[in-house]
Amino acid sequence: MKPELPTPPPVFSGAGSDWLLGYFNADYQHFVLAQISRERTERQVRFLLRRLPPPQAGPLLDLGCGLGRHALALAAHGYRVTGRDLVPSFVEAAQQQAFETNLPVLFQVGDMRTLADPPTFAAVLFLWSSFGYFSDEENQATLDGTARALLSNGLVFLDLENRERILRHFQRDSWRRCGSGWALERNRFLLTDDTLITRKIYLSNGDRFEICPHCSQRRLKLYPLATVRRMLNQAGLAVEEVLGGEEGEPYSPESRRMWLVARRT
Repeated sequence: MKPELPTPPPVFSGAGSDWLLGYFNADYQHFVLAQISRERTERQVRFLLRRLPPPQAGPLLDLGCGLGRHALALAAHGYRVTGRDLVPSFVEAAQQQAFETNLPVLFQVGDMRTLADPPTFAAVLFLWSSFGYFSDEENQATLDGTARALLSNGLVFLDLENRERILRHFQRDSWRRCGSGWALERNRFLLTDDTLITRKIYLSNGDRFEICPHCSQRRLKLYPLATVRRMLNQAGLAVEEVLGGEEGEPYSPESRRMWLVARRT
């Protein structure tokens, strides 16, 4: 039985990105990132391995790498991988994993909006909704920098939440079990700027449920497919595939995900 939940504070809808380090905190690491199944990661990595150039083609860049689950798995397949994330604690945990598994992944704290790499990478990865957290201009600048960081014919992989499905089946509240407690996602969608605002609230303490003091919210741009294509084209990246998930199924408005593979032109 789900707990009774008092009305949370109003959802803030202002601009800015200071919320990132508040939302992607220790609670998110424990209740979300650490709970992702090995099987899901393996499916996503299999998807990538079927499309990536061979390891000798060049290194990979995993942007918004989180705890490094994709970067480490790809390194185990012989790829040279750099993982970057804005959250220092995530990078520290990823570095520890690399040390414990003896995998040569370079993890760095970095902001994807200010990429200054010369043409270096055979592929750049934006996995598990790691793209879309900033303004339209900053998101476009991210893709522009990505294109400059790619070697000739380099690939970009975008794994996005599917805006069309979310709007068709919009849920204001979504519950799931988290160990002995619960996690609530409370959603709003701002049609005026294609932004999904999610407040994630963790409740625990056995059968007595208390609102965790670290309630926070995420702001994620959910662009229509046509808009993502235009942004990639503007950056000099030509879309080669649009798929509905890591199993390679065709994309439709009912797909749970929207995977795009684009090549530097």
